[in-house]
Amino acid sequence: MFMQRNYDVIPGLEYFALATDILGSHLGGISLKHVYAWILAGLYHGQLARAVESWAYIKQGCTVLQEVMRTSIFRFHEIKMSSFHVPEASRRDNQVLLAYWTCLQLESDILAELPLSQSPILQHEDNMPYPNTTFVISHGYSPEVCASYFAQLHLRRQLNEIHSHLYNPDKVHRPQSPETIDEGIEGLQTQLKTAREVWVPKAFRWLDSQPPASDILSARLRAKYWGSQVIIYRPFVRYLLDNERIPYGAYKDARFPHPDSFASLGIELGDQPVPHGVDPRTLNYARLGIEALIQSTRAFHGMPRKQRIIVTNVFGTAHAQWGNLLTLAACYENHILRRFVDHEMLSGLFTRTIEFLDVIAHKSSPLRSERNILQGLANDLGLRYENPQTGSSFSSMTSGTTPVTTSAMSYPPTSHPGDMYPPSGPSIFSAHHSHMSRP
Repeated sequence: MFMQRNYDVIPGLEYFALATDILGSHLGGISLKHVYAWILAGLYHGQLARAVESWAYIKQGCTVLQEVMRTSIFRFHEIKMSSFHVPEASRRDNQVLLAYWTCLQLESDILAELPLSQSPILQHEDNMPYPNTTFVISHGYSPEVCASYFAQLHLRRQLNEIHSHLYNPDKVHRPQSPETIDEGIEGLQTQLKTAREVWVPKAFRWLDSQPPASDILSARLRAKYWGSQVIIYRPFVRYLLDNERIPYGAYKDARFPHPDSFASLGIELGDQPVPHGVDPRTLNYARLGIEALIQSTRAFHGMPRKQRIIVTNVFGTAHAQWGNLLTLAACYENHILRRFVDHEMLSGLFTRTIEFLDVIAHKSSPLRSERNILQGLANDLGLRYENPQTGSSFSSMTSGTTPVTTSAMSYPPTSHPGDMYPPSGPSIFSAHHSHMSRP
């Protein structure tokens, strides 16, 4: 029996090797066709969860695209000032802009998880209009795909505003009053949550009480939306876990709010008292952050079980879910926050995420290490979960060797612990680039 080669195991690898040999002889090519080729090469590696290789190809496509649109950037800026979209008749402009926003999103998805360098196209984002919707539909894309694409672009812009408001270095060290913080968060939520009927296409609208979506376009949109909620509230979760300063100003004012504010904010205290000095607003924002972590993790759980989901950056999706579960596990062990984390719910999240990693993570992948960490952590927490390899349920109340700590989640907002990769990489609390995006 002969040893299997990579070509025999990985679908399409032999064709991909031939294609990249041809691409290698076109390094000097600066046409849109070259951009498309580099994007496709990056997407192929993305499906194999090879994030660094995917980034290398996509960044090359971004570099070529920079040259393609170099003489048109000022004209695009003028179009942006006069109209949100370019005219439908401008075929070349629409093709360039479609390639631009595609490259921008693909690169940003990877930079959100890995501390890699940015391509030059990111600096032009504020000056670039969107491609024309009618043009995109007329060239073979369904209205649903087109609507999902533009909703993703809108969310990405909102994410940038969130980072600018909450993680701007000029604001991080500037004390803010409770009212200022509340107003800022309410403003962000107005743009995202209360205005959801405006920016979410009708076909993809949902209620928070509904189960996860069963189609991939809706699931991706919900995952990115809940990821934005995590970004808004994660400093408060971290504050209560590690008792560290909230980056944009931890507030403790005896006048705000009144003692009965726990009930007025809808916080069920139950039989678990809240330690003296915990501000109800901080606890409420942490509660909302935990809800966002849960919803973000289960966004793809409406898809068929134990099947590969088609996303542009499967590594980023899996790594984000892994980070969410580490944070939820820490909250489950925390005497203040465990009231918001249900045992059975957490067990279900661990089961589905481990199943997902079993499908996409090969033996030498860093995702395999993350999968093993989750299994050991589930054992340590005494969670009842289904072993994906045997199909049997397992529960253990015995303490193992995977401590539940937040030390791996305590990087400063501007750091990227690249020396921790592989297998762990940045945690859910490490500040992402200003272009953070999720599937």
